[in-house]
Amino acid sequence: MSFSLRKRRTSAVAEPAAAPAVTATEAPAETAAHIEAIRETIDLLEADLAAMIRDVQQAAGAVRHGVDDTARALALIRERSDALAGKSRSAKDDAVQLAAATEEFAASSREILSNRRPPISETSPD
Repeated sequence: MSFSLRKRRTSAVAEPAAAPAVTATEAPAETAAHIEAIRETIDLLEADLAAMIRDVQQAAGAVRHGVDDTARALALIRERSDALAGKSRSAKDDAVQLAAATEEFAASSREILSNRRPPISETSPD
């Protein structure tokens, strides 16, 4: 944020300690100058405040965009995580099926080995 520091312009000149008494006609002119200095100060404060408000609005806009981008990124991560979890479940199911098929194959192999005939000898009597 940028803050502008401006000096207040004063139209009043420092008066010596022993100033002559102010007449009734000089008082309204001095009051008008003092009021003008106050108005100028208020105008400068308003300009600085407006600049700060613009800066805050820009910062809030940047934060809003950042939050929106983060929300989109998190949604994408969530979607990809769900897809990965689905593939993981599918792979697990496939592994379970493969294990069951391997067990059946092993059981079949054992059964075949137990049912096979003894080998025919080459020297059989005829």
